[in-house]
Amino acid sequence: MAGQSELGSFVNLSLNDLPDEILMIIFSNVPAKDLVQCCCLVNKSWYKVVEQQTLWRIKCQKERKYVPAVMPVSDDFKKLYFFNPYARNLIKNPCATEGMLHWKVTQKGGDQFVVEATPSGSVPLSTIVDASSNVIGSIKNWATSYSLCEKYQLVDLLAEGCTEVVLDTWQPPIEVSEWYAGRFDCGCVYHLTVKLLSATKKVIKTFETEERVDQWAGKQWEQVMHTFKDYGTGVRYVQFTHSGKDTQFWAGHYGPKFTLSSVRFNFT
Repeated sequence: MAGQSELGSFVNLSLNDLPDEILMIIFSNVPAKDLVQCCCLVNKSWYKVVEQQTLWRIKCQKERKYVPAVMPVSDDFKKLYFFNPYARNLIKNPCATEGMLHWKVTQKGGDQFVVEATPSGSVPLSTIVDASSNVIGSIKNWATSYSLCEKYQLVDLLAEGCTEVVLDTWQPPIEVSEWYAGRFDCGCVYHLTVKLLSATKKVIKTFETEERVDQWAGKQWEQVMHTFKDYGTGVRYVQFTHSGKDTQFWAGHYGPKFTLSSVRFNFT
């Protein structure tokens, strides 16, 4: 009877009866968005646990959003989790969900850029969403035309929260990448140029690639990736420029498509 009584008490135990230490272990495995939008609203006890810096320090460490050897000691690990510049994509609007926002158009040839929710003439975007563990939710892509379409984004590393000491002393690898695709019926040329710039916008390092897709050979998404290492002192900006056009000179948007532009630090 005593055993049954103890078992009954255990079965009736709810999350609200658990001590804070156990709740913290459970919450450390809950997505951050759910913690701040749902869990903290359940009751005062849960709110208290969600707001503890210990929980966010655990999440930073478990999800590699905090690099102790590089990052200064912080009392605000919740802020580090969401805004740490060394653990997130520094490109704003990387997959066209906000149209052309944050991008500067320098060439708008032919019928100019267009944003596609569903890539016309190419395989679905779901194929690359599944391939990228850093993608959450729906994405879109930009498509180019029969004359050169080009735009760029300038990433201010200091404004994003990086420090000169980390950039100059540690020189953490900077990984840049993007996905592009042609159409099944039209050839195209895709071009990506990424430059590391000094405070005065002097070029320190450059990565440049041109990819050609033959007619009838497109539609599959491909990823371009490069990692800058040992780039020296003085890097303060990253200029990310992509462009493209079709090779058949067809009206409309038969040039290359691109999306998921990325600039991030790669601590391995």
